[in-house]
Amino acid sequence: MIVTISRQASSRGEQVAQQVAQTLGVPLVDPETVHRAAVRIDLPRENLADPQRADRLGERLAQITLLLASEPAEDPGWALTPIPTMDDPGYRRAVEKMLRVLGEAESVVIAGFPAQVVLARTAGAVHALVVAPFPLRVQRMVLREDLPFRTAGRVLRDADRERAEFYRRHYSAGWDEATLYDCVINTGRLGVAHSAAAILALVGGRS
Repeated sequence: MIVTISRQASSRGEQVAQQVAQTLGVPLVDPETVHRAAVRIDLPRENLADPQRADRLGERLAQITLLLASEPAEDPGWALTPIPTMDDPGYRRAVEKMLRVLGEAESVVIAGFPAQVVLARTAGAVHALVVAPFPLRVQRMVLREDLPFRTAGRVLRDADRERAEFYRRHYSAGWDEATLYDCVINTGRLGVAHSAAAILALVGGRS
């Protein structure tokens, strides 16, 4: 079973994805795990401008990511190593290849990345979008990051705008377009546990 979980910033989509993966007993592939895998294979030093090389690295990235998904991040040094952004064509190609390889796995939960677009036609996959009301997202960011309300609001608006622009520019899609997903979950109404349960119920219906 393939489950992709997209989420607004500060919607607590990460926690929802963790609960879904833990309940299903499958690996969780998220930006942190992919970053660790990219550092492990020394991806920043690779020539990603070569499409064939980028594809091979994407396959390797999928393999290492699945291995690291079950290991704690013991060395915090990975976070200090910069990796390319998704606006880099070569890195984006490698990530898209990684997602297609993961889409052929037996079971995995993918949080983040354009998985809902790349794996849109994957049979049996469940695509979920986790959202929350903007004022609640601001409040959560203020509490988590110890930011002033005005600053938190600006950060979230920028994040929403940049994500929308990224999807329009590279995939000609609205990332929050409901038709990309099987369900849209509001953690402001359901909370993390019930949001995860709603996704799990949909997964159970597909099994």
